[in-house]
Amino acid sequence: MRLSLPIFFVYFGTTITFDQGIPMIGLLIVIILWSIIAKLIVGIFGGQWFGLSKRVALRAGLSLTQRGEFSIIVATLASGAVMAFSSIYILLSATIGVILFQFAPKIAKFIYNKQKAQLGP
Repeated sequence: MRLSLPIFFVYFGTTITFDQGIPMIGLLIVIILWSIIAKLIVGIFGGQWFGLSKRVALRAGLSLTQRGEFSIIVATLASGAVMAFSSIYILLSATIGVILFQFAPKIAKFIYNKQKAQLGP
């Protein structure tokens, strides 16, 4: 199984074609924003429910934003404009997710240190 997984991702990457341009840009932006917000909500509330602090729960939510393996499987079953749309969605959400994951500790520290400063000593 471990050997076939990279082959699947290489196959998926090589089948992406942009010859028709980027379809439905408005819908693409809405879905990306919605998926990031939903994953943040799940991470924050799920982390706090599990007993994590607010800062650590926010970092967990930011770490979830890059997940989307199931989307890749669905995208490989599509064809034409739907495959291009889903491929762009997967690439953008993975890229944004990796960036948010990388800066998750700094973002959480910024948000919660800012709130402490507003509350005062």
